Amino acid sequence: TLRDIPSTGSSRKRAATGDPAAAAAAPAAKASELGAPFERTILQAAELETIVALAVKEKRLVLDLETTSLDPYEANLVAAVFVFPGRRSYYVRLATWERNEARRFVEALKAVLEDETILKIGHNLKFERSILSRQGIALRGLSWDTLLAACIRDADRPSFKLEKLLLDTFGVEKKTYKQLQGKAASIYDIPEAELAEYTFEDGEYTWRLWEEQQKALTERDHDV
Repeated sequence: TLRDIPSTGSSRKRAATGDPAAAAAAPAAKASELGAPFERTILQAAELETIVALAVKEKRLVLDLETTSLDPYEANLVAAVFVFPGRRSYYVRLATWERNEARRFVEALKAVLEDETILKIGHNLKFERSILSRQGIALRGLSWDTLLAACIRDADRPSFKLEKLLLDTFGVEKKTYKQLQGKAASIYDIPEAELAEYTFEDGEYTWRLWEEQQKALTERDHDV
């Protein structure tokens, strides 16, 4: 069964994260492109006010949700990651076999997620919007979707999956969800440390991709 990542003295655990080894080994990966590492924080569901305070202050965030299914009409919330300016990422586990705190998530973050002045960035935000809609949240303030931006840059790409975009842009080989799940019967059976790492990477690489896309599209517009 899944357990929360152990806490030593506090319910938060921080770690500066370097770039994956795959990025260092791949010819296309450049430190200047990947940028500085992220400071990671693991929150308990009871600490979601930290996210609220940061969102209100920074007015911009990356949002990524992990769920029990890729079908937004069947999926239930399992975990979430938020990434803020200053390369600070926050992970929160919302459900295991033993507990479900999705309602606490909704109650704490509904106002922030519906606030149009707090800009949201993501990869395929249509999925997040559908998931949250079933929870009674109307996701607003959609600012940048890295999937749609990739479409604008090259509509003929064979794939717009995050993993493929990262490989082509940075030379980074990110684990796919299928690889993460392995032989696990359910997302609840994936070891907590592995799920947290995967979720952190989803949010952090979306942030990196957003930065790269902004720069590339701005330069393209200037060249027209």
